Amino acid sequence: MTASALVRQGAGDADIRSASGRVRATPPTRPAGYWRLSCYGEDGRRIAQTTGGRTREQAVRRVAEEERRLTAAGLPGARASRGDDLLDFFLADARPKFPRSPHRGQAWSATYAQQAAGIVERYLRPGLGPVRLSAWSRSHAYRVLDRCPTNYVVGKTRRTLSSVVTVGIENGFLRADQAGLHRVAVTLRADARPSRGPTRAARRDQPLLVQPGEVPGAEQVRALAECVSHVPTRCQPWWSLWIYLLAYGGLREGELLATTAADVLEAGRPLLTVGWQVEEVQGHPKRLAPPKNGLARLAAVCRTTPQGFPLWERLEERARVALHEQGRGANPRALIAPAPVGGWWSRTNFRARCFVPAALAAGWSTLPWRGPVRRKCDGRWVTQMGDRRDFRHTLHSLRHHYACTARDTWSWTVAELCANGGWSDPAFVMSRYYGLTPDVHATALAKQNGHAG
Repeated sequence: MTASALVRQGAGDADIRSASGRVRATPPTRPAGYWRLSCYGEDGRRIAQTTGGRTREQAVRRVAEEERRLTAAGLPGARASRGDDLLDFFLADARPKFPRSPHRGQAWSATYAQQAAGIVERYLRPGLGPVRLSAWSRSHAYRVLDRCPTNYVVGKTRRTLSSVVTVGIENGFLRADQAGLHRVAVTLRADARPSRGPTRAARRDQPLLVQPGEVPGAEQVRALAECVSHVPTRCQPWWSLWIYLLAYGGLREGELLATTAADVLEAGRPLLTVGWQVEEVQGHPKRLAPPKNGLARLAAVCRTTPQGFPLWERLEERARVALHEQGRGANPRALIAPAPVGGWWSRTNFRARCFVPAALAAGWSTLPWRGPVRRKCDGRWVTQMGDRRDFRHTLHSLRHHYACTARDTWSWTVAELCANGGWSDPAFVMSRYYGLTPDVHATALAKQNGHAG
């Protein structure tokens, strides 16, 4: 719908009014002045006032924008009574998902939308949907979180509930005094899967310092990169390049799988263009999507890794080979890390066929446990309890190694790490990698002793 369709001229003068009459613009009182916009509530009282630009065209657009904002944010909360109303509004495609962002029209990724809908339908709606919004309290949050089977699900559900509460308060569904209803402590579940790191007593929704045990060392990275004989034959010439690119280029796994020769050669210097990731949505074919948080970036790639691997030289070589493969139809997209058949890897196949056998051969530590396993029996897929194992360090932990190398070896600032690694929140990066250091107690004691009388 165009802006002109949402507004109409006021009676008898040059005023502009929205179709509902709740947004009105009056012309400037002096030449080259600003139009004045006024917003009114359903009871007819003025609730906001702002400027609408210097020209009538700008005022028409601003009236249409304010009308859409009031329709999307004000009316649902004023008319809602049950939790189902807020949960439906939270998931609605028409709701602006990033109202504070310059790109207000940006939507959730398909993967995140599917995940949020699953948590809402499975955990939040049964406990909160039938409850009056005015009665939402911490006791209801306890009931929701007690439905979660594992500590991991508790954390994800609590974060989703926090987002729902924030949206509810900002749009008039909930009162301001209900802001902290999600901040409840539930009993830790006895997880079947062993934890990769030490148990933490802090709130699970706080960004915490990455512990030394969570970061693979330089020798672990070297061992993984050198186990080329354990990956598919067509991947062997470039396996070391892919691992070092994850560990010292800061790429996420999906970003590596989407990188093309043009991304490498475009800048003409050791800067890699990271504009896409491979997205997998259940029931749909793989596709390209913007990187996490929608942040495309240039990533600086070191010429030589701390292990002595000529990373940028090999990356340029791989880009030229990919273009040659594209010319003969073996790699249609000129991917840097193609699957053996020439298309995009799925994350599951990349880990199962490449990372797992290489990590086992490299001696990466594993955590055995018993849990559900999908197996094919008599032509049917069934779930059975079986022996499973997790790696103490995952493929994603190479990104932790990248951040710690940037901090300790390259002496990067937080801003440099965010710009090159694609993190959107400098405060998170500060608290995760810079806020504390593993030797914080030793340095504190040394400083005390240095000033002792």
